Amino acid sequence: MFGIKLSVQFTLNRVAARFTTASTLRPVESVINRSFSTSIGCQGRTHYSYQRIPRSIPNMSLPASLKAGKIRRHAGRSGRNNLGHAVVRHRGGGHSQTYRLVDFLRVPIKNVKTSSELPVIQDKVLQLGYDPCRSARIALVAGNGCNHRKLIVAPHDLKVGDIIKASRDKPMSLAYLKPGDAYPLASLPVGTIVHNVELRPGAGAQLVRAAGTCAQIIRKTKNTVLIRLPSKAEKEINSKCLATIGRISNIEHKNRVIGKAGRNRWLNRRPKGQTGKGRALWKKKRV
Repeated sequence: MFGIKLSVQFTLNRVAARFTTASTLRPVESVINRSFSTSIGCQGRTHYSYQRIPRSIPNMSLPASLKAGKIRRHAGRSGRNNLGHAVVRHRGGGHSQTYRLVDFLRVPIKNVKTSSELPVIQDKVLQLGYDPCRSARIALVAGNGCNHRKLIVAPHDLKVGDIIKASRDKPMSLAYLKPGDAYPLASLPVGTIVHNVELRPGAGAQLVRAAGTCAQIIRKTKNTVLIRLPSKAEKEINSKCLATIGRISNIEHKNRVIGKAGRNRWLNRRPKGQTGKGRALWKKKRV
């Protein structure tokens, strides 16, 4: 028993002496970090660096009416045409996804023609979720006196329980406009930040639909409105076209970290390797 105590005490003394000597040469933090590193490129990393961060927003349990079955990115053709020739490089694979039916036409144009009073559609946000087929977040909404549910592209700062409005007529007051409301461009003041912009009245949103993007109203004339797109280009659009107020959600999408080569294959991105006949001869030979 006495011998076991001596051996344990001797081991503890050796460990203490080792850390005491290391602390005189470098900080203790560096010693701990180096104990987890495997190469020079991994110096300073710990086992916490490799823990996967959980998804910030969950998937939604949607009814079958809001789904369109399984699809693959770019139709799973790997960048090939009907003859089987590769016309687009660096595409291949891709994980199959369930497509969500997102409503880009907040107010149909036919309602304006059939009714004397322009309707104001009010929807309540039931849930915010993730869409694998687009970079922005989506929102499940329902309202306007019925239980019909639909999906829309969620703007930034939209919360569960918010009431959003949409109409082809001008709003009752500009003071109550908030992100998620959809009105014609002619009814919005100059300088307003918008997204989901129509190109033709009643055709549905076709511009500014990616995560974190927005357009700004620059100038208005009698029949057209000039907006600045995310590419800094300016485009003139019919003033009756519908646009949603605010910026699209998931602003940090551009700062995402892929993490590994396999995730790019999930996204239908094939490695950009050296192609052509001379792919093995283009480099200079080492002497």
